[in-house]
Amino acid sequence: MPQFGLLAFIVYLVLNMLSGGVTQLDSMPGWLQTLMQFSPTPHFFNSALAILYRGAGLDSVWPELVWLTLIGALFFATALGDSGA
Repeated sequence: MPQFGLLAFIVYLVLNMLSGGVTQLDSMPGWLQTLMQFSPTPHFFNSALAILYRGAGLDSVWPELVWLTLIGALFFATALGDSGA
């Protein structure tokens, strides 16, 4: 468990730093911006900001929610595929 905790801590810090909450995605290199679109954290951060700061409704945040659903389904399918081994 300690090794898992250390690994999760490192992964969480990197994803948090690259989510767009600490540093803006626009200030990152183009290849990193594209790569981060496959992570759920920037989509959650963008939708949370839109809802909390602007009071956005479902009509504004539905693309982010679709991305979150697709990424979550991919992670879930990957986890199901690995559990059979």
